[in-house]
Amino acid sequence: MTITPLLGPNGKIPILIRDDDTNFFTKGNMLESIYSNAWNNQFKISLSVIPYQKTINDVCVPPDFRNFPEHHSIENNEGLCTFLKEKIRHNKIEIVQHGVTHDLIDGRGEFSQQIDGKNEDINRTIKDTFTHYYRSLNTDHNGKNSKMGFESYVNIGRDIIKKSLDINPVLFVPPFDDFSTHNLNLLSCLSMIPIYGQSNYHRFFRSSYVPNYFKKYFASKLLKKFANVGFIIPFIMSNVDYYNNKHNQGIMLYIPRRLKINPISNSNKNAENKKGSSQTCVKWISNTISYSIIQRTPLGILNHYHHYFYDWNYDSITRKNLFEQWNQILQLLSKIPFSWKTTFFDLYQRIRKIKKINIAFTGQKITIKSGNELIKEISFKVDKVLQSVKEDIVYDEQDKTIITIDQLKPNSTFVFYVK
Repeated sequence: MTITPLLGPNGKIPILIRDDDTNFFTKGNMLESIYSNAWNNQFKISLSVIPYQKTINDVCVPPDFRNFPEHHSIENNEGLCTFLKEKIRHNKIEIVQHGVTHDLIDGRGEFSQQIDGKNEDINRTIKDTFTHYYRSLNTDHNGKNSKMGFESYVNIGRDIIKKSLDINPVLFVPPFDDFSTHNLNLLSCLSMIPIYGQSNYHRFFRSSYVPNYFKKYFASKLLKKFANVGFIIPFIMSNVDYYNNKHNQGIMLYIPRRLKINPISNSNKNAENKKGSSQTCVKWISNTISYSIIQRTPLGILNHYHHYFYDWNYDSITRKNLFEQWNQILQLLSKIPFSWKTTFFDLYQRIRKIKKINIAFTGQKITIKSGNELIKEISFKVDKVLQSVKEDIVYDEQDKTIITIDQLKPNSTFVFYVK
């Protein structure tokens, strides 16, 4: 007998849309062009914001600014900040802190290795960021009294977002999806919620058994492969990860199995003619949606707004093929009949309560004990028919293996029996 709590209320599938790399160079009209239709359909967008963008050689920086050793705070783009604050006020977006500078350190993301360790490349890069940041404040405080460590480095980004958008960021996504286990643990200690990958690719880079030179080599290969292409990536979450597992941290994402054909939207001149490639991408996501409908797992889409405007053409979308894919995907998401269009923070608040549930088995008897908070419309996926003595069970209309309890009151007990 198995019984697993579902993360969505009333058995609904949580739908998450995440867009990475909003920074000083972003314009509000770019985001509006991509997401106006999503907002009209009540979807919410999680924007991963780079607070203090360093002008590295990367597609998240306009070509005229690349390879200059400068830092650009998002607070200096007043038009963008006004746009974002308006969207926050109308509950259209949530803000996720996307690292601090999005810099590459020793060929890897800025949070891929121990920041307060002995690596000279890391220390030199972090020190450079501290120097630029405190110099930009135009105060007597030059940063000498601040310990150059993990917490103070993360707080540079948090402080910029606080000043720019009048919010205190609590969600965190590492640049290049590259997160060391050490930094993951430290981030959780700062009362932030990490969002990170748990696929084989991610575990490879976090493994202490893989030599760093291997990781650096493969990171370089991946960066070259995806440097000049536009892509849309689906991700899923596992309901099981948050049941009876007190040791996991934050929100864990998985990349679903790919199709054999590369689903990336090509960036070359012939991309518009490669309909097969675009349909493969849509099919990949369609298959992922089908899986989520069966399992009722949270489903998400990872986007990068600047991919649509390659290479930073502010005036209009240049990758028409990619934008066509996005609109098809949005239609597929809109057609899911039992979805919960939500944000990472709202989903995590529900996860936090679900993790406190305890389920005990005694013969044919199943006892569910809640934590100290009310959980509304809590659903479970079961593999046998159940009945309750006092309370009514609501069976899902599409899937009779899913049952819903209208509410679990704080510190209460709910009893089922196997028929």
